[in-house]
Amino acid sequence: MKKMNWVLDFLDLVESRKDTPFQWGVTDCVMFAADAVISQGNPDPAAKSRGKYSTELGAKRHLSAVYGSIEAAWDSQLERLENINFVQNGDVVLFEGAMGTTSGIYWNGGLFAPTMEGVRFVDEQHSNITAAWRV
Repeated sequence: MKKMNWVLDFLDLVESRKDTPFQWGVTDCVMFAADAVISQGNPDPAAKSRGKYSTELGAKRHLSAVYGSIEAAWDSQLERLENINFVQNGDVVLFEGAMGTTSGIYWNGGLFAPTMEGVRFVDEQHSNITAAWRV
């Protein structure tokens, strides 16, 4: 359930990360999406993952060992949408990005996700979304 004024807190998060470079385990896609879920007034869905990896290989090993996959990690924390066409602002999504399967947050027809330079609005047509979870 989203708290009142969650939009302002979420947009503050996006603004605060716009110039923060990508860093595994700190500002990667899973941590950004988890921080966005927190900004909406929910418990930390990445509590089991914070501080557990610092490289791409470490992230893959951790997610595989603890959850099985990135999809299973989100399934364990949030309700998966049966139809991605019902995605709403603030929902967690997976999409195929420049670095492969990536977590992001749906927003006004596209999504926010971390890039090497910082959080950006990407996939403006949301054509690459492969799964979504309700926040």
